[in-house]
Amino acid sequence: MFSREFEIVVFALDEDQGVGGGYLRGEVSIDGMTIPFTGVAFGRFGGHNISIEFGQSKAELKRILGLEDQDIEDFTTAVQVRIVQGEIELQNKEGHKHDRESQNPDANPSK
Repeated sequence: MFSREFEIVVFALDEDQGVGGGYLRGEVSIDGMTIPFTGVAFGRFGGHNISIEFGQSKAELKRILGLEDQDIEDFTTAVQVRIVQGEIELQNKEGHKHDRESQNPDANPSK
């Protein structure tokens, strides 16, 4: 289990209507460093799942974060789990926060 604190920002989620998923791009902030990632989100078969790849190699991540191989795997898993659970900040490409309320308008506006 990965215990260090980190924040996740997702900048883009491009839906692919054919496979029930999409492509995402974002970054993880940890220990004053920003680590970019790209990934694929799946949502149809077997529930929600995310597969990400960091912009740095595993060896570079080990060096800059001071981690061992298993720690890198635990870190990657922790990031993926938090994305699936929605523990992220959404921003557009210009860095503005995404308004989640605008995506869920009141189904009955007359109330």
